[in-house]
Amino acid sequence: MTAPGGYTTSQRSFSVSITGVDGEFGTFTGGRKSKQIEKAWNGGATTPDIVGSPAEVENITVGRPYNPRRDQPVIEKLRRELEQADRRYTIRKQPLDGNDTPIGKAETYANCVLVGVNAPDYDRASSTPARLELEFAPQSVV
Repeated sequence: MTAPGGYTTSQRSFSVSITGVDGEFGTFTGGRKSKQIEKAWNGGATTPDIVGSPAEVENITVGRPYNPRRDQPVIEKLRRELEQADRRYTIRKQPLDGNDTPIGKAETYANCVLVGVNAPDYDRASSTPARLELEFAPQSVV
């Protein structure tokens, strides 16, 4: 059975943005919502009871090629905000069609706490593009 829309998309068909951070991001990893389960064996039972914990959303890492004019101020701002326990962000991951037109509803990761700011590595002998990476701990996903 074919899903409505009838095509498979590629990993590049998303737009990722963060409230309060200029620009969009080229990579997004994490954000899996899951829960832990334990098996409880009652005496004489042939099958266990399954007990689940509340669901949690794993940390998210976003990244993009480093542009010093755009990203150096972002790095400085976020390093300061990293010290603020009450500072929260919202991350939006919007699916796009083959023409980069938004489709459907974006995944919204709410109340994200900034966990880390990774400024680009340095290697004078390398031509690998420098990257900015940010890590967040989300409270929920809708």
